[in-house]
Amino acid sequence: MATVKSIKSGTKPPPSGLRVNIALQPSVDAQVFYSNFLEVAHGPHDLTIYGVRVPAKLRHSDMAAAVETGEMQLEPDFQIVISPTLAPGLIRALQAQVELWEKEFGKANKEGGDEDNK
Repeated sequence: MATVKSIKSGTKPPPSGLRVNIALQPSVDAQVFYSNFLEVAHGPHDLTIYGVRVPAKLRHSDMAAAVETGEMQLEPDFQIVISPTLAPGLIRALQAQVELWEKEFGKANKEGGDEDNK
């Protein structure tokens, strides 16, 4: 639920504490980002999820640098910045979706996660 904080000028403000449900409608025009690697960070007032698509095949120069340094330097394709108050609900929603996905397709491969990457 979201609290309505402002409305169009010229109309009466909503009663204090008015709460409404927000329902997102799927849109073919919405941007879509695919990611096979995520990194999460935080600041004093927000949480940030960075996402990138790690290429399946690297250029020779990128492969040589990765072998030499043990790192693959990639810039995020996107950032999602959220309020920390959204995190518990996001975690529950993701867990519920993974459970539904696993019922339909089988267990998710948990080896893809990197607990050390914070």
